Amino acid sequence: MAARTGERHHRRPGGRHEELGRDTFDASPYGDADVILIDESHNFRNDKANRYLALDTMIQLNGGRGRDGDHKKVILISATPINNDLYDLANQVRLFTQSRPDYFREAGIGDLSAYFRRARRMVKQEDTSAGVVLFNLLEEVMVRNTRPYIRAAYPNATIRGKPVAFPNRRLHTVTYDLGATYGGLYDEIVAAIDSLSLAPYKLEAYKKKSAIRNEEQHKFDEGREEGLVGIFKTRFLKRLESSIESFRLSLRRALTFEETYKDYLLDRKVVSSKDFQKAIRFLARDEEDDVGAGSVADELDAVADAKDYIESLPTVDLNEYDLRKLTHDVEADVKLLKGLYERTELLAAKDGKLQRLKELLAGDLKGKKVLIFSTFKDTTRYLHRRLTEAATWLKLADNPHMRRIDSGNHPDERGHITRPASRSTSSSARTFSRKGRPSRTAASSSTTT
Repeated sequence: MAARTGERHHRRPGGRHEELGRDTFDASPYGDADVILIDESHNFRNDKANRYLALDTMIQLNGGRGRDGDHKKVILISATPINNDLYDLANQVRLFTQSRPDYFREAGIGDLSAYFRRARRMVKQEDTSAGVVLFNLLEEVMVRNTRPYIRAAYPNATIRGKPVAFPNRRLHTVTYDLGATYGGLYDEIVAAIDSLSLAPYKLEAYKKKSAIRNEEQHKFDEGREEGLVGIFKTRFLKRLESSIESFRLSLRRALTFEETYKDYLLDRKVVSSKDFQKAIRFLARDEEDDVGAGSVADELDAVADAKDYIESLPTVDLNEYDLRKLTHDVEADVKLLKGLYERTELLAAKDGKLQRLKELLAGDLKGKKVLIFSTFKDTTRYLHRRLTEAATWLKLADNPHMRRIDSGNHPDERGHITRPASRSTSSSARTFSRKGRPSRTAASSSTTT
């Protein structure tokens, strides 16, 4: 997969994943690249996403060959190549097989698609691990180096003449009271999320038997959509774990989409989540503005570009679907999402996790340079807003200077976090955990939420 020693390759400046997802992305400057290196490649697990299609185009340009005339070399880097389904990996692998089903024939894989179908069936029906069922494929494409392996296999390894050294991480767990934040609602919230149908994401499940022309393809599409629904439910809970604000924003966005979906469904139009996201770009909004809860169908129809886009979407023959059940499930989701949104309104005012963070920043970490990381920028913005507005706490914390950096910032602003701290720094890491429950959220000086 990697370039051979001594080879010279044409280099182009790297780009961000977000750029590939934009409709305006131009792949042509990268068309003659000899090597395409993709970090965090699990972000390319959806072969229908814009960023995936743009990357695939980039690979296929120039006949799939680089400036040196050889086939392009594609290197994918990821710690989590499989998130929820084996097809996450299949789609990434297809980026360098370029849909050749017999690409791995020498490894005993005659048809890659059939291979993944069998593997998926074994994982689900026989409770076999992905590593076992995909062993011969992984042997061909994967290089996995862990810290213990590097230490054992390369004890004298150097980089630029200096010995390779891994820092000794000092972890310190900080607990906070889950009950103080969620007021006993946590289990109810989890149960409610699990009961969502998320019908707009699994249209295939509502197809009438008489309309199914290819049973195998139908089952495949239905399984893929069910997997997507599972991802969305997990994402709700991950955002709840990150912050109550992030979770409530997800509820509001889901509510807006499903209510809009229902309105268009009454007009016998099907607007997918992807198409909905594209359509609302035509609405004049600030980057940090969010859509309000409730349907925006009328608002979209009032904007000529948005209306034209929706009317240009491929038509779906709704006679092939159980429209009554589909509408019922969408309405049930709307009711449930509204209930969750209303019941969690007051929770942010008594955010136990935020309060514990404030105590930490005004106590042990006072006067130190602190980096707060978050998986979701909504949490980052929530923390920044709540901290900068807390006058009493700011005084206790000696009025720290705070900067917020996320995808909404201009790239030039990211240099602010590399400036030396005016006061001492700490290398210890602090991990937040919820009393009585395991946690994947952390805080340190670096701090993560």
